[in-house]
Amino acid sequence: MIVEIDPSIIRFYDHVQDWCRNPYPKHPNGCPNYNSEQRSLRGIRPDLQSRVIRECPPTVLIDGVLRLSEPVYVIYTAFEVGKDAEQRRQTSEKLTTPGQWYNIRYWQPKARKKLYGEVERFLDDYPGSIVDLCPEAHGVNLFVLMKELDIKLRWGPWPPEHSIDNIVYQVALGGYTC
Repeated sequence: MIVEIDPSIIRFYDHVQDWCRNPYPKHPNGCPNYNSEQRSLRGIRPDLQSRVIRECPPTVLIDGVLRLSEPVYVIYTAFEVGKDAEQRRQTSEKLTTPGQWYNIRYWQPKARKKLYGEVERFLDDYPGSIVDLCPEAHGVNLFVLMKELDIKLRWGPWPPEHSIDNIVYQVALGGYTC
């Protein structure tokens, strides 16, 4: 989904950039991609890759990436991770626990492909625009931003309690460069 927003609703702070270092299961130092020299843009059409930002580590805030005096767009997708996990639970005898059913190696490539399709559509429809695939790295509090769109992002333990209603969102921001 691509939604034009008033840039004034974007809340961004230096401390959000530090969330990348928060520990989570099996990653005591936070995101394993933190400080990666080059984050892959595989999955995005080569002719559009120069207009996509996937920066790590965090350097500048979003107002140093996107011109907030111009329209900004939230590009997001919902992925039915619960249904995906349920399919795995029913079809694979070797996967017996929620940790295995919800393993990101199984669902994240499909979810990312869905987001990249929306990103490509946005870039095709808005010549001269760019997309930031990691708005949190630029200080954007996505929890607050998505709440403005009436979408409540859920935080909590992973894997979640199994339910076919579980949904994860992937979010990017589009607009015009500073």
